[in-house]
Formats: sequence, C-alpha cells, structure tokens
Amino acid sequence: MIRLLIICVLLVLTSKTYAVPIVSGHERGNGGLQLQCSEESSYGSGIVSLDRAEGYLRDGRSPAKSLFAYTDENDIVRYILAKLEKVNPTRAGVYRRLFEELLERRIFVEDLVIAPTNDGDVVLQPPHCHLIQGSVFISSVVQENVSYVFDKASWERTSALDRAYLIMHELIYREALLPENAHQNSAAARNLNSWLFSKVDDLEQNGWNEQLAQNSFSYGDYNGIAIQLVYTQALSRKRGPAPVKYYPSGALHKAVLYSSFVLKNTSSAPFIRQCKPAAHTLTFDSYVEFYPSGEIKRLVFSEPLFKFPGCDLYLGKYNDLTFSQSGEVVRVDRVFPPFFDSF
Repeated sequence: MIRLLIICVLLVLTSKTYAVPIVSGHERGNGGLQLQCSEESSYGSGIVSLDRAEGYLRDGRSPAKSLFAYTDENDIVRYILAKLEKVNPTRAGVYRRLFEELLERRIFVEDLVIAPTNDGDVVLQPPHCHLIQGSVFISSVVQENVSYVFDKASWERTSALDRAYLIMHELIYREALLPENAHQNSAAARNLNSWLFSKVDDLEQNGWNEQLAQNSFSYGDYNGIAIQLVYTQALSRKRGPAPVKYYPSGALHKAVLYSSFVLKNTSSAPFIRQCKPAAHTLTFDSYVEFYPSGEIKRLVFSEPLFKFPGCDLYLGKYNDLTFSQSGEVVRVDRVFPPFFDSF
C-alpha cells in the first residue's frame, strides 16, 4: 500500500500523467532490478542489468556479439523481436504490442528513489555492486491501465545494451504474471531474458521451446502454430510439462495445441482462434500433429462449452482438420462429443 502511494506521488510530479488504478488490494508493482557498480568492480563505474550479470555469473552467458553494433536500445529490442518472430511469431507479436505500450506509457522520475520490489532471490552479484530498482510497472490484477516508471538518473548512466536488457525484462515479466503463467517473482523472467540475449543469433524452435518450458511459460510455437508447453494440474495445482512426442530425427511429432492460435495455410483467410487459456486440466483434448518435414499434419481442438467471440470452430463447424504435406486442408470433420487420440 505504501509503495502504491509513493507511485501515485511520482505520477503527479512528472510532466506526463496517466490513469492510476483505484487501490483495491490487488494492484501489483513489479520491475527490473539493476546493479550499480563502483570503479573497483569488473564492470567499472556505472549501471549494469541484473539479468545480464546474473546470467554470466551463473551460466557463463554473454550477450551476442551482433548486439554491440547498435547504439540505441530500441533498435536492439526490435532486432531481438525480429529474430524471435522466426521461431515464436505468436509471442513476438505480443511483445511488440507490449513494447509499443511501454514506449507510450513510460515515465522518467527525478530526485526520487524507486523502492526495490521483491523480485525473487538474487543470490549472485559481482563484488563492488549493489542492487537498485531501475524501473517498475504498476497495474491492476488483470494488468489494465499499466504505467511504467523509470529512474532517470540510473537510466542515463546505463548503456544502450543494458537498457535493452531492462526493456526486454519488462516485456517478459508482463507475460510471466499472466494467470496462465502465475510467476511469483521475476527470477524465471531474468533467466529467460539472459538466455535470449546470449542466443539471439542462433535461435531454433526446439531449443527456445525447451527454455520456455524450463522457465514455466505456458506456450511456444512450432512452425507457426502455438503449442502448450506447461500446464497446471487440476488437483495438486502443480505446474508440469505438457506431453510431447518427437520423431527419431528430433523433429516434433505431436504436441498439445494451445488455446489460441493462427492457422495461415488455408485456401481462404487465416483461421484465428482466440480462446481463454485453461486454468488447469485433467486431460489434453486438443493437439497438433506434424509431418517429419515440420508441416502440420492434423489439428484437433475442443469445442468450447461456452461461446465467446473469437473462440470458434473452423468454418463455424469443424474441429478436426487433416492437411497434405503441401499444407492444404484435405479433410475436415467435427468430433462431437469429443473423442480424441491420446498421447
């Protein structure tokens, strides 16, 4: 409550003003931690991204060399999102929207200190460096009316590369807090962010999906279709990996279909399905099967119990689609009541 009152003061004192959610006990303040280092540190005097330093100290990760060619943090973020588009277009689209939102709604504050948030256990940091709060975003429990607050003094002492780390941290953590991910702090977001910066020039689908699953993010993409990677068990409420099958070659054979996806390889306009992610599950009644080449072979998805806009069947009545190896829909069917192949 005290932190929210402080943020309200910050918003009043800045030149830009934004709507602040009414305090109802559900608001969340979360943000990116940085390291302020002295001249004696290995980084020299300045501000360093915690995600970058933690990734190096724990896993030996360094940012990809290509990123040092850029002198503007926004260009670095756009470069990373362009690379991500090739292996995970669904997430890249989400992050682009969040990035534009951040640029529009961020506020820089001066002569005030942003109190550190509980950002998860930070167990490794370089000598002669201490943690500071570089940014924080404030939202309601449903993440509406989001405001991003940045500390101007530390921002101005931060390199373009470390600023990009901070921005990407905010985008990833926004997703991490969604109900289908339900992260309690940003430890996993920091880990995923440092991995992405180190591997951005060598991204491939299976490796990226593996990182997403290990860091408990619900979905990934395979050849443009969204697949479920992690789910919440109905009884224990524990998070676990969704079932998956591979060909001997390592190519993906079969995976759980995510609740929302875009199917572009149809003779008509793309089929866009936007259903609410399941809070938990006992069974997996939607799946996608691939040919060894990676092309979609079959899609089977459940019929929603309650109709709402965007969550519909193919052409309004089909939920079982078979494709040729050239990507054409060769058979459609409706499975009702649902009876699906098991893993």
